[in-house]
Order: sequence, then C-alpha cells, then structure tokens
Amino acid sequence: MSQPILASLTRRACLGALAGLAVLRSADAANRSQLAGQWLLNHDESDDPKQKIQEALDGAGKGRRGGLARLRGGSDRMQQALERMAEAAENLSIQVEGDNVTLTAGGHSRTLVANGETKRQEGERGSVETRTQWQGDSLVTTAKTDRGVEATTTHSLSSDGNRLVIDRRIEGGRLPQTIELRMVYDRTSGSSVG
Repeated sequence: MSQPILASLTRRACLGALAGLAVLRSADAANRSQLAGQWLLNHDESDDPKQKIQEALDGAGKGRRGGLARLRGGSDRMQQALERMAEAAENLSIQVEGDNVTLTAGGHSRTLVANGETKRQEGERGSVETRTQWQGDSLVTTAKTDRGVEATTTHSLSSDGNRLVIDRRIEGGRLPQTIELRMVYDRTSGSSVG
C-alpha cells in the first residue's frame, strides 16, 4: 500500500474512533443525568442503619477480649459517628450538571465533583480524603479518615430509572467487621426520568 493511502486510512480510523468515543461519552452523560430528580426512601426495601450498626458492634464482643467497651473506649461516640455516616434521608434531591452532582436532603446540600481527584478536608476531629468518580453509570464516592475508617457510597439506578439504590460500605479503623447498608429510593411522581 502506498504511503498516502495508508496515512489516509489511519487518519479515517482515528477520526472514526474519536467519533465513537464522543457518542459513548454523550450516552454516558445522558444516562448519568437520569440520576437527577426527587427521591423518596422506600423503607420496606431499605436496610435499617441503626440495626446494621448495632449488629456490627455487637459482633465486637464475640471472641474478643474487652468486647464492645474496648472498641468504643467506654462511650457511644463511635456508634453515634457511624450512625451519622449511615444516615438515610427520607427525601433526597439530586441535580447533575456535568461532573457536578448536588445532593440535597433535610435542607442541607453537598456538591460532589465526579472527576476522580482526591480532596482533603480538615475538620475538628481530623482529616478526611474524598474521591468521587463515575464508574459506568454509577456514582462512587470513597471517604477515608485519618483514623483508618473508609466509607464507600455507590449511587446507581434500576434499569427503568425509577429506583435509586445507594449502597454504603464502612470498614477499617477500630470496626470489628465491615458494615454494609442498602438504601432504596423511589422516584417521585413529579420527577421524570431523563
């Protein structure tokens, strides 16, 4: 094959691949925007966060010297902190604009930037590193404390787009076992798909 023909074919193949990527990115963006809407907690389909946390903490006393008192340091601070991490809002509003995802619940808003970059925040009880990214159509946020606790939260939609599933996994630190929670939300009637 002559050099000009080969160069032309290579250029066309590259342009075709770029066009294909653009279509995929456009499809991803459209699917991700379906996460936006108003959501209502489905109690029947969701885990009870307090029960799951209590089960994990109760497991701390089995076969361990000192049991729960040793784990908690004699107080309820760890349990309270875990309950705050695992809290499920009754109503949830989500807005998606590009990589910015704003979650609003109970009058409080939090904007996550789903670009895969790690951000460090300092607080009165230590620091937390967070990273949010899209994995396919799912929004995944990982938060790690300087005390070794890691919480991973995954927001994903049902195939019809009318059910939001939030899976939360909390592990590490002084936890005796991993806590896994599932919260299920139904799209409200005034909130359309896409």
